[in-house]
Amino acid sequence: MSPGWYSWQDDEDEPLTTLESAQLRAMERVVREYEAANRSYADLLYWLATRIVPEEVDRRLTADPFAFSRMTPGKWQTFFQDTLKSVHLAQGLAPITPDFARLRQENQELKEQVASLEEKIAELQNERSRLQNAVIAQRHAGNAPTEPEPEPAPTATPVPLHKSLDIPKAPPRKYATLFSGADKPKSRQRELVALALLAATGYSSEASMRWEVVQYCVNHASPHEEVNKNPESGSIKRLFLRLEEKNLIERLAITNGKSRIIIDLL
Repeated sequence: MSPGWYSWQDDEDEPLTTLESAQLRAMERVVREYEAANRSYADLLYWLATRIVPEEVDRRLTADPFAFSRMTPGKWQTFFQDTLKSVHLAQGLAPITPDFARLRQENQELKEQVASLEEKIAELQNERSRLQNAVIAQRHAGNAPTEPEPEPAPTATPVPLHKSLDIPKAPPRKYATLFSGADKPKSRQRELVALALLAATGYSSEASMRWEVVQYCVNHASPHEEVNKNPESGSIKRLFLRLEEKNLIERLAITNGKSRIIIDLL
């Protein structure tokens, strides 16, 4: 299994404390359990759809092989409302049979459980990001030189995680059509960098990923090459939209009160 956003590997030069490691590994186990349950509920909803409206399932899969792979609770609700309404009109079924009423209730309960799991995963993602940022800040403070009267420490700057990665210069030939063409080398290289960093570093926040991509491009550019140093620029943001359009990543918007973040998943 490829590393997810919650994966963590201790740095041999600067290992985590026992408490930090235990916290992160415990969180990893919890998230894996929630994600496994989430997948099970999604599989059950798909199984119900194939039993109730198999023709509609086949039609949608023919049009889009990924039609059911990323269905949210809201989309599942719309799907069943639309397709079951058509089934009643076409086949003249009784208003509601006991079995159908039971299945509808189970379906509603499953959707509520999936929504609850998604909220808990979002909370765990935020907590993991907070812990990781705290660890980075502590290391930054620990590496600062000791002075008799030290000046107030500046805000800790994240340490780029890409320096030890071996990022390919070109995509595998089998998947080359999913990336920008050879006539757009910068765009294609950014796409490779983003996927490699997402797979190897464990980052999931798109804002953090944009920063990492920019740091990689800046550190690997030739002395006279112009490099985009703004992770909030349109060209960097469009990079992740292209990867989503090619089904190379999934962008998941997480809302917490008034704040909103986008999580990238392989």
